Amino acid sequence: MYNRILVPMENQEHQESALDHARALAEHAGATVILAWLVPVVASGEQFFTQIQVEPGSSGARRKERGEAYLAKATESFESEGIDIVSRIVVTPQPPEQAIVDLAQEEEADLIIMATLPQSAVGRFLFGSVGDKVRRRSLIPVLFVNPSPAREREV
Repeated sequence: MYNRILVPMENQEHQESALDHARALAEHAGATVILAWLVPVVASGEQFFTQIQVEPGSSGARRKERGEAYLAKATESFESEGIDIVSRIVVTPQPPEQAIVDLAQEEEADLIIMATLPQSAVGRFLFGSVGDKVRRRSLIPVLFVNPSPAREREV
């Protein structure tokens, strides 16, 4: 049923539960897991401006470095369990929800797994929820996982 599972991330907080679910589904279905770390940049028609935003020392570069380190660790964990894994850093000027939907299509994913992130009612009202927007735009199923670690429930 699931051959390619996309797990998009922008930060490492609250991701463990989503990764646990991706791992379990991949083991059960023999699926490939695609871990994607999003690095949003300000939209511009010029590649040069995008590149400046991830130059060494910039906040974009720091976010990209954190993503590379986190993905390396997560990739090693999945590989040690024999799960086929692809990890990518995605530098994008698109809104996160559109980048996720486009990436799912590009990667031919048949499931998106996202961690739910805490957001205030005011923030949700003013900016909306990335997860809600992905759910509405996606042509494939989206699984939302609460941030409470699965490991704690097992103890």
